[in-house]
Amino acid sequence: MARRGRKRNPDALRHHTTRTGRSKPDLGTDELMRKRAALVGGQNQRDQLAGDPLGILLLNGLLNEDQVRAAWRFAILRWRLFGKPFPAAARMYDPYRPRSKTEPVGDPAGEDRYARCCAALKQCGRLAWQEVRSTAVEQRLPAWFLRLKLGQMRTGDGRRQEALKLGLDALAREFGAVATPDSRHDRLSKIA
Repeated sequence: MARRGRKRNPDALRHHTTRTGRSKPDLGTDELMRKRAALVGGQNQRDQLAGDPLGILLLNGLLNEDQVRAAWRFAILRWRLFGKPFPAAARMYDPYRPRSKTEPVGDPAGEDRYARCCAALKQCGRLAWQEVRSTAVEQRLPAWFLRLKLGQMRTGDGRRQEALKLGLDALAREFGAVATPDSRHDRLSKIA
């Protein structure tokens, strides 16, 4: 049975949009924007990175992109093996997630890589392991960062900050994001 009304024009220009595609993204309340501005500055308050601890540290210039990328890869690796404490965050940042609905648990290659990452972190020291786990995996903003913003640094805060950087550099080397000093030296000697 045919439909009533005008016939459809096959050459008509059609827009493939939905209501959600046309709506503006919810950026939060004014109070949230003021808090974000206090953490990352007024120019970066609407940046998506201002919503997680690693992004906040990146926007403040305390970490570089290789360190943040390595931290996310380590966190995702751990979440795959031991479960995701924050499923929404894992969906947002996981570029390596499988396309199927069922995720493999207990992947032997993932377990081996996780063991190598943990060994690299433990070589950096217990403090580096704690800071990386707290910031990357548990998604907590370090307390030393808030004291740094307020100008009330304590005696151990600088050491904790350096431990976090040291641990993230070790992870970046493990994932192959940063060249080790020896390999840089080898490349320079080949050029000369």
